Amino acid sequence: MTENTALFKGDRTLWILIGILMVFSLPLIYSATGQLALNKYDGNTEKALFSHGAKLLVGVGLMLLMHRIPYLWWGRLSSWGIYVAVFLLLWAIFFGKNINEASRFVNIPFFNMSFQASDPARILVFLWLARGLTLLGDGILRFRGGWDKIFLGLAVCACLIAKENMSTGLMLMSVGLVLIWIAGARFRDLVKAVGLCIVLLALFVKVGYELQWPRVMVWLHRVEAFWDLNNQPEQEDFQVVQAKIAVASGGFFGKGPGNSIQRNFLPHAYSDYIYAIVIEEYGLFGAAFVLLVYLGLFYRIRKIAIYARTTYGSLLASGLGMALMAQAMVNMAVSVDFFPVTGQTLPFVSHGGSSILINALAMGVVLSISRDMTGEGDWSELEIESDAASEETGSEADHGVNTGNLPGKEVAYV
Repeated sequence: MTENTALFKGDRTLWILIGILMVFSLPLIYSATGQLALNKYDGNTEKALFSHGAKLLVGVGLMLLMHRIPYLWWGRLSSWGIYVAVFLLLWAIFFGKNINEASRFVNIPFFNMSFQASDPARILVFLWLARGLTLLGDGILRFRGGWDKIFLGLAVCACLIAKENMSTGLMLMSVGLVLIWIAGARFRDLVKAVGLCIVLLALFVKVGYELQWPRVMVWLHRVEAFWDLNNQPEQEDFQVVQAKIAVASGGFFGKGPGNSIQRNFLPHAYSDYIYAIVIEEYGLFGAAFVLLVYLGLFYRIRKIAIYARTTYGSLLASGLGMALMAQAMVNMAVSVDFFPVTGQTLPFVSHGGSSILINALAMGVVLSISRDMTGEGDWSELEIESDAASEETGSEADHGVNTGNLPGKEVAYV
């Protein structure tokens, strides 16, 4: 097969690492979905496995589609990304499906399906954020009259997500601020922005507590339980205790595939606590293997970001890569009790629909950036703005824009 007709283009190592995670997830999901099968599939674990496998196949299809679309096209469309994200999040809050006292899911009419609004919202935010930072130019060196509006848009989306899912909102804000720093913002401005975020977070929790938002009490309980060193086992959350048992019983080599005991007791063993099942069945060696695959994945994405041919590609790959890695790290940290309980899934491993598909879509965009980098897709003639918008910002296009901490970039777009 020649290079021009290859099905999987771009960074082959990235394809392989994602494939490893997907294949590794299959026996895990088959083992861990006993409770899900009883509740949703009439006890048929094969249906749960086929459902997960079908979502993985759709995810692969999305990556194949997205990695063949010039990523600079998204630069033109993403100017509306922030508005679409805000609309989805508001719709979920006011009209979404309420699960576990949180309105996170948006129903799809006529299909009897739903998706978690924060999943598409975060990728829309990063598309918009990368575009805004690219076109900002030397304005990145100023907060007022510079990246203040970008910060405001990011904060609004993070707050809307945080109302129903605090951990996702905090991760979005954190990764967004790191991306702003990568783009070249001054450290002292970032310190002020972080201080403002802390104040806003305190006010946000205070308002939620006074208004008796159901999720606020859950956050406070989880944080207090995590930091209370005097907690006795009987005082800890049931899921935390069961996860600890799974981790402790795994040892170095684990009990073997399909031999987990805690899958029968651990809530959400197939999603939020899948890493605890990894340790129980495959031991510390299996846990280290999964961690190394994610670190390899992040290394490849970071390499793509460094050598991308445009600043927009660099920022976009950096944001999407950090978001995926943050999600993976939080899931693993929660499973081993290094972090308060959250609802983060393990990318490409946990059972779940919208998370798998959105992460696949994000990695498809990163692979599109790598295609441009390797020359398999020559999109250097494209711009992230239309011709009319380019004429209005001609001075930036002629003289280039600030590239901050991104090496090897002379202009924001070619």
